[in-house]
Amino acid sequence: MKKFISLLLVMCVVLFNCCSVTFAGEIGQADLLTQPYYKYNNQSILYTDSSATTEATDVTMHGGIYKHNVNNNLNYCFKPVENNSEEQPFLLLDSSGEGDNKKYFILAGNDYGKKQFHSTSSAAAYFNPSNPNCVAYWLNNDFKSGTSVGEDSPHTSFYQGFNDYIDTEHLWWTEGVNIENAPHKDAHQIQAGIALLSYTEFMKYHNILGTKGVNGTSLYMWLRTGPIGSSSRAIRISPSSSGVVTFYYTETGSTSTFRVRPCFWITRDYFKNVKLDVATMGSEVKKMLLSDYTIEELSAVYSSEELAQIGVEVETLYSLSNSNMITKAQIAQIAGKAEQSAENPVAYHLS
Repeated sequence: MKKFISLLLVMCVVLFNCCSVTFAGEIGQADLLTQPYYKYNNQSILYTDSSATTEATDVTMHGGIYKHNVNNNLNYCFKPVENNSEEQPFLLLDSSGEGDNKKYFILAGNDYGKKQFHSTSSAAAYFNPSNPNCVAYWLNNDFKSGTSVGEDSPHTSFYQGFNDYIDTEHLWWTEGVNIENAPHKDAHQIQAGIALLSYTEFMKYHNILGTKGVNGTSLYMWLRTGPIGSSSRAIRISPSSSGVVTFYYTETGSTSTFRVRPCFWITRDYFKNVKLDVATMGSEVKKMLLSDYTIEELSAVYSSEELAQIGVEVETLYSLSNSNMITKAQIAQIAGKAEQSAENPVAYHLS
């Protein structure tokens, strides 16, 4: 009997991992959207084709003004169960790597208030985590530690459960400004744990993120990209109520404050060790868990009932039900699958 159960478990793991979700992977230098996608008209970045004001279907064909999803795609949304003292949603944008080296690209579902890009007027529009006057430094220090948020933030502090899993050595490809002698003239990499989206990333993931936070706040927010042709201004977005997005470049210092929506890469161990709220878990997040984690890993975090809601097959749960003493009929009911006939509440053991 034990040999049979062991064989069944192996078969379940194989079937369990056949379900897959495909992400595009992290952005490299060759992916950066630079000229000719930029065309300047005063202080706004425009695309030459007026069709850009219609629904964006190809991110490589839309530049400065285009119609964007107003609301976030909640299929990619998740919330950790232990989430400080308040709910903070996050979006799963992408993944990169294989096996234990796999990483996941996460974007905050809401902003964390308004901040200056740089506290010095006319400072270089360079996302610099080493400069105490730059928003990049603040994100990776006071913000990350939970001691500070921006003005008018919907949250009192950043959720601390990510900190042990954030890839602090991640290299973020960022567009250059094409200004002679500028330290960030050309496309370059920035090492940081927490960043803001680049122009390219904003365009790439436009079908997932919205112009509003999950909480409904319109996000007039900074990007980490310095616009081509200006060394002292940073790009920020200005969305309309209908979702039409305009990219502006704005002085990094003085009193210019716009919302901060952080992003970061986390290691595979996060989803292996930290429990998510199953009731609000998006379908794409469920697919990722089913694809990237074994049934043994998930069953160490989630109950049989929760695994059924995530999408683990009834037969697989049935074989793992010894610890929870849950019946096949109960599992089927939880998963929303009708039983042909009522079964006696017999608990099955793996022994």
